[in-house]
Amino acid sequence: MSLWPAKPLADHLPCASCAYDLHGLKPCGLCPECGWPIEKTLEAGGLDYKWLVAIHSGVQALLVAHYVLLGSAVMCFLLPVGLCFYVILILGGAVELGTPHPEAPPSDTRSRRPAQVLGGGMMAGILGAILLLGAPFLGAAIIVLGVGAMGVGNAMLWRHFAALMLQRFSPAAGHSGRAVAWAHGLIVATLALAAGLALWPDPNFGGAQVGPALAMFAVLLWGICAIAALITLHTASKALRQAMGDSRPLEPAAEPRVVEENARPIR
Repeated sequence: MSLWPAKPLADHLPCASCAYDLHGLKPCGLCPECGWPIEKTLEAGGLDYKWLVAIHSGVQALLVAHYVLLGSAVMCFLLPVGLCFYVILILGGAVELGTPHPEAPPSDTRSRRPAQVLGGGMMAGILGAILLLGAPFLGAAIIVLGVGAMGVGNAMLWRHFAALMLQRFSPAAGHSGRAVAWAHGLIVATLALAAGLALWPDPNFGGAQVGPALAMFAVLLWGICAIAALITLHTASKALRQAMGDSRPLEPAAEPRVVEENARPIR
């Protein structure tokens, strides 16, 4: 028995298999273009399969990034290499998660902003590392700005992830993602405060002692945040796989085999 009302669809809903406009058709029927059940499209929320694949790829990239981060943190001698791979994977995940929905207007670029900020921070970090050879102070300042930009971009990425999950896929992952976004914002603020206190010109102020302590707190919070992010991303990946299964396009039917009338049976 169908759970959807028997009246024709009033909205212009694209078929999840072939994008045919299902307006005016009953939910209990089939798409006249490809034969995909209309109920399956309604269950998938009219989601585009290629867009779902891109979002799922972004979530998988974030998953691998956090596994690399935690694995390299356990083996301390691999931490610099792990951080490089972490940044690259996070940027790739941001690009995939920033894929605009097919129905979004071309002028809406909000989904791409996290990747743009992360990319800018990454380029600033590379530029600062090059300048360290000739102008150490300037290079260090640019690296600090780049790290700050990547931290802000990471927080923006998690806010975008949380909005996606809350709107379409998994409220549990959405609320967890929102908490991770706030945690990343707190990490950036703590690191900025630690850097400011450590560089305070007055030696009697005590910033040289408080700054490193705050930095250690930020690193500890980052580790806890990475574990929470892994749990959240696994929940999101499961919800996305289910949505992809509901909106998977139909495979073309196999052509019927033609048997010749005069064909001799094989003995």
